[in-house]
Amino acid sequence: MFYTYATQLLRDDHKKVRGLFAQLQSIDERAPEMKPGVVNEVLMELEIHSELEERIFYPSFLNCMEMKENLKGQALIEESFKDHSELKQMIATLRKMSVHDERFNLSFEVLIKAVTDHVEVEEIEILPVAEQAMSNRLGELGMQMEKLRTELKADPKYRESLVNVVQDLRGGEQKRKTAA
Repeated sequence: MFYTYATQLLRDDHKKVRGLFAQLQSIDERAPEMKPGVVNEVLMELEIHSELEERIFYPSFLNCMEMKENLKGQALIEESFKDHSELKQMIATLRKMSVHDERFNLSFEVLIKAVTDHVEVEEIEILPVAEQAMSNRLGELGMQMEKLRTELKADPKYRESLVNVVQDLRGGEQKRKTAA
């Protein structure tokens, strides 16, 4: 459905991050060598997702005619910007820590809770309103978001965070290399 392209991209990001969170829940016992790579991927996905929303989606949502007089919609977006600011601070702190530090897991759990709460508000309160109010613009916004995502992923700071497919000596492929 092209008319929900932008909102579907955001929902897909939410689903991907939830999947990575679930993967991290058991990674310490199963494959601890993969933890740094998965953590880097999660942090990259969260940073890029925030940029897409802050640069493209939220401003378009606020500028939409129906939203100019919708104080609840404005308050939701203002709260989302605040959430993003807090998430960015958490991510910066986590990036400075070793994934093997005992405090890392506690800090990461706080990040998971904050992201989960933010995603819930977006999916229940923001995205449905955006689909109604901006249905004629969501295709165009989605294309802009995809272009920005490609540009952001090309940033050298994300080189280590991108998923790589490597041959597993036991057969098959492994979708993530371990970070050093």
